[in-house]
Amino acid sequence: MSGPAADKRSISGAAISWLRLSLVRGIGPLTGRQLLARFGDIDALWQANREELAAIEGIGPRLLSALLDSRPEAAREVAGRCLEQGIGMLCPDDTHWPSALRHIEDAPLVLFVSGDTRSLNHPAML
Repeated sequence: MSGPAADKRSISGAAISWLRLSLVRGIGPLTGRQLLARFGDIDALWQANREELAAIEGIGPRLLSALLDSRPEAAREVAGRCLEQGIGMLCPDDTHWPSALRHIEDAPLVLFVSGDTRSLNHPAML
């Protein structure tokens, strides 16, 4: 996202890819980050084939099928509905991702935001 405030006119491609991951049934923050650690980045994850995904510890047949059946259109639809409501999205790849979440292994995969994203990195936070 460009600028200090959440850009309500667009959502980054990376955020849509992270949202896609979060929409997969059975994927939570820990499993999502395990997958990202294995593949290095979100794009590499979505380019992985069945064998590469199946080789990951903890990825059973049900989760493997859910990953392979995931479609980017579902994430784009959710992102579009967010934009219609003036809601932005951040993912760990975005520059305004809260620094307090960078080292928490079970932090959300995406954040839905409204307003000035600089407040997410303000030293005085609750």
